[in-house]
Amino acid sequence: MGFFQSIFHKTPKNIEQKSTNTIIENTILPHQNTSSSTTASTLSSQDIARFQQFEDGTHIHHLTCPAQNRIINGLIGMAHKSLRLTSQWTSSYNEKRIASLEEIKKERAALDRCLQRTTDERSLSEKWGTCQETIGKGTSGVVRIAHKIIEGKEQLYAVKELRKRHGESSKDYIKRLTAEYSISSTVKHNHVIQTYDLLPFTETSPVFCQVMEYSGGGDLFDILAECPDGLEVAETNCFFKQLMQGVEYLHEIGIAHRDLKPENLLLTISGCLKISDFGSAVCFKGTVIYKEEEQIDEEEEDSDKVHWAHGLVGSEPYIAPEEFIQDTYDARLVDVWSCAIVYLVLRKANHPWQIAKSEEDESYDKYLKFRQLLDEERENARKELCARKDMTEEEKQQERLKREAGVLKAKETIRRKAKEARFDTLEGIDIQAKKLIYRMLDPQPNKRITAAEVLSSEWCKQIQSCQN
Repeated sequence: MGFFQSIFHKTPKNIEQKSTNTIIENTILPHQNTSSSTTASTLSSQDIARFQQFEDGTHIHHLTCPAQNRIINGLIGMAHKSLRLTSQWTSSYNEKRIASLEEIKKERAALDRCLQRTTDERSLSEKWGTCQETIGKGTSGVVRIAHKIIEGKEQLYAVKELRKRHGESSKDYIKRLTAEYSISSTVKHNHVIQTYDLLPFTETSPVFCQVMEYSGGGDLFDILAECPDGLEVAETNCFFKQLMQGVEYLHEIGIAHRDLKPENLLLTISGCLKISDFGSAVCFKGTVIYKEEEQIDEEEEDSDKVHWAHGLVGSEPYIAPEEFIQDTYDARLVDVWSCAIVYLVLRKANHPWQIAKSEEDESYDKYLKFRQLLDEERENARKELCARKDMTEEEKQQERLKREAGVLKAKETIRRKAKEARFDTLEGIDIQAKKLIYRMLDPQPNKRITAAEVLSSEWCKQIQSCQN
């Protein structure tokens, strides 16, 4: 099964946009030179390239919320036919069970107490503007754009519904809202989406909304939907480096995301990647984010102590193997694994496997066998090195020459065996990137490299990111 098996979880963008051609015609682009050659990736029949790379190695992105292609549009249309019949904002809030005003007031008061804030009586529209276009749909509800005029200029915000789940108690609902908002509202980084507010939709609505920074370039899933062969190497590398910079920041402040995937990686029109959706995130060190109302008083905790996470969360193709077999795990290393999968998906427009469980996924089993081939060759090389310790200089020189020839032979042997058995899941990836991704996808989490180590690698340092 391919990458688009999860397509039914996406909703087509129906936001009205100005003509991209009109915008670009009135914009002077950096490096614009009719004599310079560029490589360009386009998403549509328009003349504007989504990605342009120049002779000096630099590049620029031109992104919008792209229209879905015809095939995907058809699939989504079948899956979400009812959504097109409910385009008005008010109709999306028809609840099977109408909560009483008293229950709603209690929930709001409980949320404000947990967040240790005073109640703000202003409505969503008063604070953040009028909600209009639908730009996405998640498991908890839709995401819409709010329009507000500030000092004569229109400001846009993304407003995400956070609905109560089936059978979820008010206490658990408030706990979930508080946990996500407490994390997402405290992070401040160029590659993490900014969260501004958590408040009810209306005075009488049982639904809470999260107000966030709006980025007008869609998400990585949108780009992949139009690139059946994957993104260009330079474009993939740029997005990957930005992703790792955002993840490193989160890990530095004690937060792990645990649900990194293309759908949760938003983009600005200039190609700045921003991590979003902290519904599965955890704090692995420092103070506890959520406290019961009777435990709001501050608690002393070792700020350097790392708390291991528990629970199986995330999207299956991106979940690290330890989540399936361990009760607890280091959530930072789970993020690193997911980032590596994102890289492969961007390059190949397909998941390397559907689930990282041995004997349950043929592709993953082949990957494990490929690693076994490499490990066996490395062990053979280590044994040979130990046997040479007592040699003379002349003997060592001769052995060095033999070793170089042996390395080439070993690589060719691995390449041949992997090709014959179709073991090499990373085939087609540049050798330096392949080495790094291989280390990020180590099935043994204690041997997996960290986000900081990824960024400090020679390959990653050489990536030209347009957002640096």
